[in-house]
This record gives sequence, structure tokens and C-alpha cells, in this order.
Amino acid sequence: MLINITGCFLIEFLVTEPNSWVQLTIHLTEGDASGTGKPARYRHDQLYVAVLEAARKQGLAGVTVTRAVAGFGASRRIRTTRILALSLDLPLVLTIIDRYEALDRFMPTLRRMLQGQLVTLQPIEVLSYTEVGDRK
Repeated sequence: MLINITGCFLIEFLVTEPNSWVQLTIHLTEGDASGTGKPARYRHDQLYVAVLEAARKQGLAGVTVTRAVAGFGASRRIRTTRILALSLDLPLVLTIIDRYEALDRFMPTLRRMLQGQLVTLQPIEVLSYTEVGDRK
């Protein structure tokens, strides 16, 4: 089943095991889509910071933001650290890991924040994880 998230598609699949762990991956750039080099924003925060904070407030198990050294996406424009002018607009990857049910509850928030970024969802096997206290 494909779900439209304001211009991008999230592939949702049937999870057969209750409490199955999944990984939600969001691909974006530091800059906005207009190519101005200004940070992509949601309200007053940089987009990646806003997603990170929203996930933490909702009590998700974990989020990691990774800054890439190079990449390109739908625009086919290469973003790299090798070209100084473009190094302010590097690719970012947000990896969110939690149980399917928790990410499903987070999706309405994420849909409001994203505008055309690539989002993927895949099942994963968690080999080790320690919950510390209440996540909310």
C-alpha cells in the first residue's frame, strides 16, 4: 500500500508479528529545495531538528541524524563537501527506529512536517536494546 506524504511516497507493508521493529529513514538536504542554500525549515527550526524533537517528544525509541559527504536525489544535483559553495547544502539521513505501532502513531506529525522528501520504511531485527525508564 502506498501512502502519499505531501508529494513523497511511503511504502507501508503488513507486519505479521505484533510489536515488530521497523526503521523509518528520511532523506533530505540541509538546504531548502529552492537551491538557495538556506536551511530547510519547519516553523522556526531546521527541518531535521524539528523532526528529531518531535520524535523525542512522542517518546520514540531512537533517532540518528547522519550528515553525508556527498549525494544526489530527485533533482540530480550533486551535493558534496568537495565544492565549498555546495557544502552548506549536504544530504542528511534521519534514521528512526521503533516498533511499528509507535511509528504509525508518529506518521501524522511527520506528514505535516515533510514536503517531498524521500521516506522509506523497512522491517528490522533488533538484536540488542535497553529501554531506560518511561519513553514519554
